[in-house]
Amino acid sequence: MSGAPTPEKPSGVRLAGIGVSIAVAMIVPLILGVLVDSLLHTSPFGVLVGLVAGITFSCYVAVAQLRPYV
Repeated sequence: MSGAPTPEKPSGVRLAGIGVSIAVAMIVPLILGVLVDSLLHTSPFGVLVGLVAGITFSCYVAVAQLRPYV
């Protein structure tokens, strides 16, 4: 039979690295939003923009890094 090759399962270290990447992708824009708020006195808009950007970017990172295993 010549079926499609089954993807290799990620190791625990690889999964931990993916988790750290997702966390960093979420936290960095949020911190930048807090800094923008403190500099421009626009609270809570910088945090909200940072939160939305963080969620969007972390979803992109998760999909990009998990795609080879699906």
